[in-house]
Amino acid sequence: MGRNRKVGLDYFPMDVDFFQDIRIRKLIKYQGGKAVTVYALLLCIIYKQGYYVRWDDELPFIISEQTGFEEAYIQEVFKCCLIVGLFSKELYDSDKVITSKGIQERYKSICDQLRRVCQFDEFGLISSEETGISSEETGISSEETGISSEKSTQKKRKGNNKESSINRAKEKMGSDFGSCDIDLSELQHELSSDSGWEEAIRLHLYRNGIKVFDHDMFLLWLDKFVISLKAGGTISKDRKGFMEYFRNWILTEIKKGATNLFQDTNDALLESSKDNNAYYKFLSYIKKQAPYCFSNMRLPTEEEFLLLRDKYGNDMFKSALRTIEGRADIRSKWDVLYYAILKQLKFMKDER
Repeated sequence: MGRNRKVGLDYFPMDVDFFQDIRIRKLIKYQGGKAVTVYALLLCIIYKQGYYVRWDDELPFIISEQTGFEEAYIQEVFKCCLIVGLFSKELYDSDKVITSKGIQERYKSICDQLRRVCQFDEFGLISSEETGISSEETGISSEETGISSEKSTQKKRKGNNKESSINRAKEKMGSDFGSCDIDLSELQHELSSDSGWEEAIRLHLYRNGIKVFDHDMFLLWLDKFVISLKAGGTISKDRKGFMEYFRNWILTEIKKGATNLFQDTNDALLESSKDNNAYYKFLSYIKKQAPYCFSNMRLPTEEEFLLLRDKYGNDMFKSALRTIEGRADIRSKWDVLYYAILKQLKFMKDER
């Protein structure tokens, strides 16, 4: 009876140029030095099982328990590892599998040194030529390993079928899903909850000097982007084109300072509020005393206006408005602060 083939490793080497790897440098820059601990522990978990591991809900807890880091931070580090290329994002997206070509090449190298048969039955990222090992190279016959050539062929075919199915799925996603036009509102709703894409946008902006960019700002700029597209007559767009256009658009707009995105909307709101004396005076004051805010920010609805007035009073709101209008350096933070206040006020009103 043949012995069970050992798959996991007892050790793996670490290159002396580890910290010179551009991907590691990016990981440290974006997530801090302790992110390397999370990445190293993930490598240990992977190699202990073989050349890949599946991501599940328990893994962040396990890593948190062993490192002392918060689970939320571990999730962010893992996302960053996918974005910078330390793990294969394609395999993770398709099968929740954590691995990479480098991990598999190192795994194969160690198996060669240990004179083990190395087979990538599934989720292989290196070619059959790279993984092929003859009995002459290993000095191990098929009888000793308990694996016949017929079974080996079947396993390779299974791996090839798996790889082919993944490739077909990618091709389908690129040809069908990526190229058909989708309603802008539907795209906005879908992408507003795409944390991986949001993180990619954040890293893109960070590399270009935009250091502060949180989730609320992401939602705000996504909303402004859709408004600008609709104002130009666009009602639908393909997903890939939408994402690429937004990536370039947001950097340009943040750096130059987007202007007059809400001008038409707020003018229409002002015109429609003439029958409501208090609300009309409120909007008219903003247009006269804070023209930048009037042209570039979503103004409060009548209900929100009443909440603001009842909570803070007219004088305090007017004072804050004048400050924002005169301080170009804090205008970009206004929207986030403003929405946060409104959310808090709505929460307080609902609690009554």
